[in-house]
Amino acid sequence: MRGLRVIPLVAAAAVLAGCGGSSSDSGSSSGTGTVAGKTVFADSGCGGCHTLNAAGSTGTVGPNLDQLQPSKAQVEEQVQSGGGGMPSFDNELSDQQIDAVATFVSGSASQSSSTAAPTGFKPNSTKLSSCKTADAACYLQAFGNLSYKAGPRKALTLLQQKMASDPAIEATCHPIAHTIGAGALLRFKGDVGKAFGEGNPTCGSGYYHGVMQAVMARIGADRILEEADTLCSELE
Repeated sequence: MRGLRVIPLVAAAAVLAGCGGSSSDSGSSSGTGTVAGKTVFADSGCGGCHTLNAAGSTGTVGPNLDQLQPSKAQVEEQVQSGGGGMPSFDNELSDQQIDAVATFVSGSASQSSSTAAPTGFKPNSTKLSSCKTADAACYLQAFGNLSYKAGPRKALTLLQQKMASDPAIEATCHPIAHTIGAGALLRFKGDVGKAFGEGNPTCGSGYYHGVMQAVMARIGADRILEEADTLCSELE
């Protein structure tokens, strides 16, 4: 499991909006289950970076967990190994605490119907230059707009450049790449082959995930199986 790399889930520690760092009093949250996992989430400072409705947190430095809906295995791996701008919590939390917070995050996010994963992209006038530091929602919209208006290649290239100089963008690169993919599909009027041909696997292939997420949202869950064979009938 530790070989898998996924999106940042705790993102950037104290240097980015005071995230990270576990409570010295771990006894009350060492067990498993929703209550213990919620305590670990709070004590470790996760809410300072992430939005998670079940935890009452609205952080914007890291990904919105209600939207991303990570699996338990993904949460465990990221908390243990770190990466993508966040520290490893393997030496800060016990195995039981990691299991508890992974259970809480994965279960709570997947049950949050009011803040489900984005199903589409609507362009507007937002530009990256107008985004304040660590404003994840603004980053998503701005990069999606760029993909839609100027093409995904330009948007992905800019994302790679910004990742090298802006830790907040690096920490949210996967969901940003998702939105670039959604913007590209809209730009190419639903042509999956064209959209895929214009992309690259930056940030864990978030771009390709975003394209297919937008496709599935458009088709609908009840028709995805019958139309799956035709999605890439015209390859680029």
